[in-house]
Amino acid sequence: MNKPILAVDLDDVLCDFANPFLKFIAARGLKMMRADIRGSFTESGVPAEWIAEFSVSRTADLAIVSGAGNSMRKLACAFSIIVVTARPLAAMPITFGWIRRMFPDILGIVRSEDKGRICREINAVALIEDQIRYARQFENTYVLAQEWNLDWIGKRGTWNATVEMLLTERN
Repeated sequence: MNKPILAVDLDDVLCDFANPFLKFIAARGLKMMRADIRGSFTESGVPAEWIAEFSVSRTADLAIVSGAGNSMRKLACAFSIIVVTARPLAAMPITFGWIRRMFPDILGIVRSEDKGRICREINAVALIEDQIRYARQFENTYVLAQEWNLDWIGKRGTWNATVEMLLTERN
């Protein structure tokens, strides 16, 4: 029996991107706190080249978000998991390697700025996301609770709550 497809964002959902990236840009003279970021880093004035450089040079060292490892193992029993990310193209080879190393149960990875379109094309039953602008692109999105998405009105919770909601809906 084929399992339904679950789309999952990468940065700050599976890997801790924002915290080390803020240190990276601070070393380049741009002082910013996570609460200062509205939308994306580029929309907040961070040069796209810095994001690409960080994504290529530092991905191998990124930590797994707390709770993501156990949650992905549980979800992999009920879903085929595909990572949907808006990361720069130059970072995709190293990103794919990181995902394979840290989350061997993940089926694949797709890069797109339009996560809603991709989720519909792959027939995803849900998307796990942390950024509201991407969450709005798909009708069945579970937003991981973070300090920067407090105004999300839909399904929102910790990793444990998200897993419980998804598995309950699946059964």
